[in-house]
Amino acid sequence: TYFTIDKVAPEVSVNLEQAAWVVKSKDRIKASDRPDSEIKYFNSEQTVKFCIKDKNFDRDKVEYNIEAVDGEKVNIEGPTKYVKKGDEYYGRMTLKEEAKYHIAVKCMDKAENESEVAELEEFVIDTTAPKVTVEGIENNEIYESSSITPKVLCQDKSLDMNAVKIRLCKINGQEVTKKEWDYKQ
Repeated sequence: TYFTIDKVAPEVSVNLEQAAWVVKSKDRIKASDRPDSEIKYFNSEQTVKFCIKDKNFDRDKVEYNIEAVDGEKVNIEGPTKYVKKGDEYYGRMTLKEEAKYHIAVKCMDKAENESEVAELEEFVIDTTAPKVTVEGIENNEIYESSSITPKVLCQDKSLDMNAVKIRLCKINGQEVTKKEWDYKQ
């Protein structure tokens, strides 16, 4: 009869494989509920990589908490397959739905040693471009009034109002200077 004495808890980590998050100020938004930090925004699907390091890994005892914490609830299960490399087991999953995600994972090995909870900082997948519309004027129309009041509407659930830029150009393409026109944001 063989048996194993195991007193070492599994080591768990979770991270995003694609680390290219949006960094331009026009695309980065500060979270209102976390004013001292910035939430990472992605404009494409993201692959989450889980790594569990343990000699006696039990894939049936991995507990995932993968949820959309803002907006509609997105039901997601953790990876169904793990690849073994030595004492490390790697699982991957791809998130495609637009949402603000929170991911946490912990596990227990065959000897019931429990890992610490590994968490991934909240992040957002937003693949929808802002919708911009102009009201109050028509394209290629000529107006004789010295006062024209167009409205520019920008709609997006992740809109950064400080990043909205409006340019007014003359018919010849020359930009109108701010001294030449008055506007309200």
